[in-house]
Amino acid sequence: MRKWALVVLAICAIAVVVGVRWSPSTNAFVGDWVEPIPGMEDHVQGFSLREEGVAESIDMATLQYRHWRVEGEALVLGGESIGNGWTSDFEETYRVVSVDAERLELVDARGVERNFTRR
Repeated sequence: MRKWALVVLAICAIAVVVGVRWSPSTNAFVGDWVEPIPGMEDHVQGFSLREEGVAESIDMATLQYRHWRVEGEALVLGGESIGNGWTSDFEETYRVVSVDAERLELVDARGVERNFTRR
């Protein structure tokens, strides 16, 4: 028993020294998230993240979110982009800066910050 306790203590000490990375619970992401539309700040757009990895777009006709998942410190959104006479599948990966009951802060692949509020 004492040997087992020492092993657990050693693992905890290594985790503290190495630095345990933050990994939010998937449940923290579930909900409706919106941001102001650039140039039309009185209107919002965004996405709805449902349990089981289902996603839906909010006020975005040409970008239809269908699914989502959390991979480590990243939020991955996927779906269909609808253009003039064509549709293509897409997947976007965002680094999660923070998520809480009211706000979701993301950074896209180009380094652009996106700040969403829960609706």
